[in-house]
Amino acid sequence: MSSLPFDIWAHIAKRLPSDSLCKLYGVNKALFKLGLDERYRHLELVSRDASEANHKLNRLQNDQFRAEKVREFTLALHWAEGWLSGYEDYDWRVAMQKNGFEGLYHGPRKKVKRWSSKKKGPYPEEAELRLMLLQKSLDTLLSLPNIHRCTITDRDRDENEFTLPTTAIPFVSAAWRASSTTLQYLHLDILAEMLEDVLSPDLTFESLKRLEVDLSILYRSTDTMGIISSTLVPFINRHHHLLQTFAFRTKEHLPLKQMFAQLELMPHLRSLTVSHGYVSTRQTDTSGLRDFLAKHAEALRTLSLSFHALGTNLVLDPSMTGWSEQPFLRVPYEALSKLSFQFFDFPEGFEDQLPRILDGFWNKSVKSLQLRMNSSDHNLKTEDIRKVFGKVPEEVKLEALSLKVNRLNLDFFDTLSDLLPHLIELELEIPFDEQSTSLTLNNSEDRKFDIDMLKQRYGKRWSLNHFTVFKYVNQTSLLGRTSFTE
Repeated sequence: MSSLPFDIWAHIAKRLPSDSLCKLYGVNKALFKLGLDERYRHLELVSRDASEANHKLNRLQNDQFRAEKVREFTLALHWAEGWLSGYEDYDWRVAMQKNGFEGLYHGPRKKVKRWSSKKKGPYPEEAELRLMLLQKSLDTLLSLPNIHRCTITDRDRDENEFTLPTTAIPFVSAAWRASSTTLQYLHLDILAEMLEDVLSPDLTFESLKRLEVDLSILYRSTDTMGIISSTLVPFINRHHHLLQTFAFRTKEHLPLKQMFAQLELMPHLRSLTVSHGYVSTRQTDTSGLRDFLAKHAEALRTLSLSFHALGTNLVLDPSMTGWSEQPFLRVPYEALSKLSFQFFDFPEGFEDQLPRILDGFWNKSVKSLQLRMNSSDHNLKTEDIRKVFGKVPEEVKLEALSLKVNRLNLDFFDTLSDLLPHLIELELEIPFDEQSTSLTLNNSEDRKFDIDMLKQRYGKRWSLNHFTVFKYVNQTSLLGRTSFTE
C-alpha cells in the first residue's frame, strides 16, 4: 500500500460498490478507515424502496461515529412525495411553525388526524410505517454534523406530474439546519416555482464556496424572473464574498440581464458556468452577461458557456448571423486557463463563426478548450478544425482539447497534430456507426483504430499522452469509450 499515495487509494475506493468496501475492513487499519469513510460518505434519499432507505438509516441512527462520516447529502423531492401519498392536503409549513421537526411525520399525538386520505376506514398500518420511516429519516438528517455537499433535485419527476413537491420541504429545512456551518457545495436542480420554499429569506451558510443552480419551469404562467430577483439573487448576494465557483443553467429563454445586473461582485470567483436558452441575436439580450463577465474577468480561471437554440419556427434570424459579434465575446481575460463552449441545436453552417467567436479568448494563459456543436445532423469536420485552429496565435499552447466530431480519419489527426503540437490530452466524441461495433479510421483502407499506430505516427512531433474516444447514440447517450494514457 505504501507504493501509492493515499489520495489514489481514496480515488479507487470511490468506484467500489458497497459490498466491496466492506471487504476492505479486514485488510489493515488504513483500508478499514478508507472503506468506512467511503461507505458512509454519501447519504441519498432518492429511492422509494423502503428496505434500501431503512438499511442506510438504521446504520446511521444514534451512531455518531458513522454520522460523522457523512459528507454528502442528496434529496430527491419526489422521494418524500411518494411516501406521503394520502397526505397531500396536510399543511407541513404550519406544522413546522408550531412544533418544529419533533414528531412532524410520526409521533404519539394527532396520528389519526394526519391521515387525510379520501379513503374510508381505519388508520392503515402501512401508512404508519411510512410515516415512521420519514420521521426516522428526518431525525437522522438533523444529527449529521459534517455535511460538506448537498444536492436538492427534482430531475427525475414524472413528466406528467403537474403539482409541486412541497411536502418534501421539511427535509430541505432539516438539511439547512444540519449544514449551516459546514456546507461548502450546494447544488439546486429544481423548479423555479420551488425556489421560495427552498431558499428562505434568512438562509445563510458560513462556508459556502460553490453554488450550482439548474432551473426549469413547470407552469408557463410563472413569473420566473420575479422569483429569481426576490429569492435567488438575495441568496447569492448573501454569499458573494465566499463564492469561488458559480453555475447557473437553464434551457428556458429568460431575460437574464436583470439577474446579472442585480448580482454583486464576487471577489473570489474563479469558475463560472452559464447555460441558457437562445432564440436569435435579435431576440436574446446578452448584454447583462457581458457586464457580469467584465466585472470578474481579471480573476476568472475557468469559463463555461452553453446555449440552447429554441423556437426555430419563431426565430427572426434563423441563421444566427452576427452571433460572433456580440459584446460578451470581446471581454479580455488575464488568467483564463479553461474555456468551454457548447451549442445545442444551432443551425447548420454556424460552425463557420467559431473562429471569430474564439478570437477574443485566445491568450497565452488558455491551456484547455472544450468545443461542441451538439446537433443531431451535424458536428465538426476536419475542414472546420482547420478554420478554428488555423489562426491560433503562436503564444497560445493548448494542452487539453475536447471536441465533438463527425468522424475520425488520418486527415483529421494530421491536421490536429500540425496545428496543436502541444496537446497532452485529447477527448473526442463521435457518432456510433451502426455498421461497425469498433472504432475505425475512415481512410481509403478503412483501417481499424489502433492506438499504437497513432503513437507511432505522431509520437515524435506530438506530446499527446492521454486520449479518449466516446461513442454516442444520440445527443446525450454515450455507448462506450476507448482510451489510453502513457
